[in-house]
Amino acid sequence: MIVDLNDVLLGELVEILEPFDTATKCLSTDKAPTLHLVIPTKVQLSKHLSPAPAADSAVIAQVKQHLHNQLEVYFKTSSIHAVATLLDHRLKNNFVILPPQQHLRASNKWQKQCQVA
Repeated sequence: MIVDLNDVLLGELVEILEPFDTATKCLSTDKAPTLHLVIPTKVQLSKHLSPAPAADSAVIAQVKQHLHNQLEVYFKTSSIHAVATLLDHRLKNNFVILPPQQHLRASNKWQKQCQVA
C-alpha cells in the first residue's frame, strides 16, 4: 500500500495510528475497570477513520478504509460490553455510543441478569 513513504505521508500515518496506541493503553490498564470503555473506544476509532475527502490523499483514504475494515473484523464487542457501557452513568444516555436498539438490548440483558441473581 505504501510505496513512496515521504516525511509528510509518514506524519499523516502516525496521526492515523496514534489513537490506536492510546486506545490500547487505555483498555489494557489493570488499575481501573475498563469494560465500559470498549464500545466508546471502538466508536471513537471508527469516527477517527472516517474519510475526509477534502483533506485525505488517496493513500491516506485507502489506509483509513483498510484500518476501518480491520477494526470491524478484529475489534468485536458483545452484550457484556454494552451492559457495562449502560451501567456507566456518564455513558448510559449517549445514543451515539449506544444507539437506541443496542441500548434496549443491553437494558433487557441487564434486567434478565438481575432476575437470575
